[in-house]
Amino acid sequence: MKVSRERRLGVSLGSAIRLLDECPEDILGTDELSVELFGFEISHDVKVAVGELIVVAEPLEVAVLPFRIEAGSGAEVFPVLDAELEVMPTSECGIALTLDGAYRPPGGLLGEAVDRLALGHVAREAIERYFDRVVDRIRRGSASLDALEGVPV
Repeated sequence: MKVSRERRLGVSLGSAIRLLDECPEDILGTDELSVELFGFEISHDVKVAVGELIVVAEPLEVAVLPFRIEAGSGAEVFPVLDAELEVMPTSECGIALTLDGAYRPPGGLLGEAVDRLALGHVAREAIERYFDRVVDRIRRGSASLDALEGVPV
């Protein structure tokens, strides 16, 4: 199932790319995914595998960081997310941060049917919460880098 999220951030492109290049595991995290289901907060440990950062300078600078998230335990009952985090400049002196990817529910065709009928919203909410944490880490990390380098925030 395809997923796509985008946020515009008032941070410098250079700082965001530097964070993804120098500490991608810190930005993407290696902790857990969580979701609220029937009024209960449910979380599960995950493993995040990070690929190599790709930076393209022409016609404008864009950085893409591929990654995969899978369950740390009980992988047979949790989806796998294969995605890319993309950073590009905006005309408003900031960046657009995009998460594009797809998750595969467990259980083959039956799992896909259950996902479509009942549980897809749970996976999408978990991904949204995860993306919110990534956005927050980039905001905080970029602000720290910009302050150290004397860039106006």
